[in-house]
Amino acid sequence: MPSQGRPSAPTSTGTLARTPFAHLLVYALDKALDGTFDFTAPDGTAATLTVSRGRPVKLKVDGTPLYLGQVLVELGYLTSEQRDASLGEFAAARILHGQLLIASGLIDETQLQDGLRVQLLRKLGLLFQWAPESAFAFYAGVDGLAEWGGDCRAVDPAPAIWSGIREVTSVEAANAVLDRLKGARVRLTKNALLDRFELRAEERRLLELLRVRPHTIEELAANAESLGERGARLLAYCLMITKQLEPAPVGDEENPPPSSSNPRTVEPDSSSRVPVAAPSSSTPLGRVALKKPNLGKSYPVIEQHMFTGAVDRRASPLPGTVPPQEDPRKKEIIARATGIDKEDYFQMLGITQEASPEDVKAAYFNLARVWHPDKLPAHLGDVKDSCSRVFARMSEAHQTLTDPKMRARYVQVMKEGGATPEEQEAVANVVGATVNFQKAEICIKRNDLPQAEILARKAHLADPQQAEYLALLTWIEAMKPESQGLEDTLAKIDLLGKAISLNAKCERAYFYRAMLQKRLGNEDKAHKDFLKSVELNPRNVDSQREIRLYGMRGKASIEPGKPSVKPPASKPGLFDRFFKK
Repeated sequence: MPSQGRPSAPTSTGTLARTPFAHLLVYALDKALDGTFDFTAPDGTAATLTVSRGRPVKLKVDGTPLYLGQVLVELGYLTSEQRDASLGEFAAARILHGQLLIASGLIDETQLQDGLRVQLLRKLGLLFQWAPESAFAFYAGVDGLAEWGGDCRAVDPAPAIWSGIREVTSVEAANAVLDRLKGARVRLTKNALLDRFELRAEERRLLELLRVRPHTIEELAANAESLGERGARLLAYCLMITKQLEPAPVGDEENPPPSSSNPRTVEPDSSSRVPVAAPSSSTPLGRVALKKPNLGKSYPVIEQHMFTGAVDRRASPLPGTVPPQEDPRKKEIIARATGIDKEDYFQMLGITQEASPEDVKAAYFNLARVWHPDKLPAHLGDVKDSCSRVFARMSEAHQTLTDPKMRARYVQVMKEGGATPEEQEAVANVVGATVNFQKAEICIKRNDLPQAEILARKAHLADPQQAEYLALLTWIEAMKPESQGLEDTLAKIDLLGKAISLNAKCERAYFYRAMLQKRLGNEDKAHKDFLKSVELNPRNVDSQREIRLYGMRGKASIEPGKPSVKPPASKPGLFDRFFKK
């Protein structure tokens, strides 16, 4: 590729073996670099990437068949027929394809920029597949693609970073970073912005564990479920190098949820820098070192201390403008983001259930002009995540209601109840809680109490009104050696009482409470709870045994008027499994 305005020597050089592409993107963003990267593969294939304040703007790759028209079709902004017809006109025109589509009225500027963003992210994904021997050179302050393509907005590379790591990076490469944390617990940083990475549902579910308390990498991998150990480790690796995770202080069991209100961590607008979350006090795991070119001159090696002149250039509100805290638009965004999950897809787009696909598209495109996060002014940068949330829901509604099959299924769901995202999430939580509760019971049978505790806690957090889940979690915690004291046992008895208040027929809560009363020597109170558990479940052989032992010690074996209960002589019960040792 011919050099456009480049100096005779690059600022720095390196290889993808020494500096993996993910680390290079993180470093550029962290240091707010302005300039051009030239890449050369071993087979001679070339690529040029320009960055503005660390964010990718344009990427030209030799022989890349990622056409804008196809991306727009996949996003639902064009039909295949419209794309094909426009390509015929494009061949004879002297303007860019995107400009032609806007001039023809087929798309608007918002849709074009959205298509260019997705196209650029996909192109970035291609460079993750390049051979490690591929070389790169960085030219600071140079726009190497000024005369190629049209005007493009800089994009947040976070989705491409995670997608590239997920698809290409080896577990061995990730472990080279994660092994430094072996046995240590990690937590989300206070400035973590996970929505930037466009995580899948199973990836978000895994990270919910870190919202509860810090975990080791090994614990996260063990709870990855459908994501798998490889996926969990790669996700942890991605979040570590992008400073979304940090080692938790010893003894820290609290993990505050990520804050999206910190202006240092939010993209103000499409023309401003995306500030990177402030580094933690721990050793930076995403350090990058770029090799200086051997040209007989002294060129610096890029390290963390370089490019100190890259400052936060975020625009401030002009004099006379409404302060952000008083801006009615800000209040509208916050209120819409808070309430949109209570609406069905038709309500989100402001249309009736009889609206045609054309009406759906028209409503969506009108809303996109107002709610696309790139349309926000700089002083509303701290609510961009909320705006993105609203726009994402509207996009889901548009995609569902313009597809005949998806729309038919959705209308049926509306009739059955559970059509809003809030209701769908509630259903998913209930189902997930049931599965985790059942897995916890299996782990108890295997005497794997640490894993049982994790699963039982997940079940309880997902459905806290289920007495069974609270009772099981409380019992597991009560069996820990450090929870055998008087104060801890009394606290667990109170929790089991809470479970019974949630469901007076929770047999296991009565049985567990009886066992803890027996631990404290409260034989009469334990006996009453054993009797209640047998009343609710006559097949509870452990309670039957305890009732009989109570009678053998000279106590009334049963309440007046109730038949005696004889336990089987052979099959070991729950008591034996937990306390036999």
